[in-house]
Amino acid sequence: MFERQQMKLRAKTALKRRYWIVVLVVAIVGLLGGSLADGWVGNVDLIDSSITDSMNTDVDMDADLGESPWEPAPPADDPWEENETDTPGSPRNEIIAAWDAFKAEWNAIMDDFSNELGVSSQLALSIFWGVLMGILAFAAIIATLLTILFCNVIAVGGHGWMLRHLRGEDVSIGDLFVVFRIYRSAVGTMFLRDLFVWLWSLLFVIPGIVKGYAYSMVPYIIYENPKLSAKQALRISETMTDGYKWDLFVLALSFFGWHLLSAITGGLVGILWSNPYVGLTHADAYETLKWNAIQSGKLSWSDFGQAPASPWGNPEPQQGDMGQTPVWGGSL
Repeated sequence: MFERQQMKLRAKTALKRRYWIVVLVVAIVGLLGGSLADGWVGNVDLIDSSITDSMNTDVDMDADLGESPWEPAPPADDPWEENETDTPGSPRNEIIAAWDAFKAEWNAIMDDFSNELGVSSQLALSIFWGVLMGILAFAAIIATLLTILFCNVIAVGGHGWMLRHLRGEDVSIGDLFVVFRIYRSAVGTMFLRDLFVWLWSLLFVIPGIVKGYAYSMVPYIIYENPKLSAKQALRISETMTDGYKWDLFVLALSFFGWHLLSAITGGLVGILWSNPYVGLTHADAYETLKWNAIQSGKLSWSDFGQAPASPWGNPEPQQGDMGQTPVWGGSL
């Protein structure tokens, strides 16, 4: 069973309970570089497209026929039309003048740079670009290390916090950071997950997206049972999502309107509603897939290091129906 409406209903109920605490936690996770919907297609590029039709028609422009109705002449005052009578203040000439001024300043800077180094302008330009590329490469390395060693750990903590809040636990904001008690497990598992997704993405985009959904449950799994090896956590996530990747995709796509509204409002709707809403729904999807996998016999409670709990899918589910605490405690 994978009922999107029921998941969203439970997520809304959990969000309204201690609303501002949830919003603050999601905001903290976002500011620290974490994500609460790993593996989801959460960002949609909105590209304004236009269709331009060109008609190449040979028309006999005799004087008695007048102008062709298919090719109206451009307005006489079109400031972008190229002609010999462009005024100095026209937009086209202003852009050209600005570009010429930039090139002049750039050449002057490079001349000064080459004089200081005592080398030719060409060599000075090569040195400049080499240094710039080195700085960018260094920044990329630092950003990658920061993601591996810190942001991914915060993401695991955020997933775990949302999961426990959904279950009805009164977790505090400080409980977001207890994930550092399982630091090595979180770093290693998330690194391997990201590496595998990246490698699959090298083939084509689609395999990377598919694997992203296949491994989307890893943060919850490693939060609940950090005793698992990275490969075990990946295997369990693949087993849980087997046959449900399309459902996860449709669930993520169902939030398109909220993402659009968030973009229109400069992220305000995302901060105050859609981001916490999506995060809690994703946590509920994990609970549903976990229960389905256990009921079908594909997985067992021992895979999560837990004892059996009552099913989440009761006719009228109550908060805390699946109150399973992490095997390592997980609280301050």
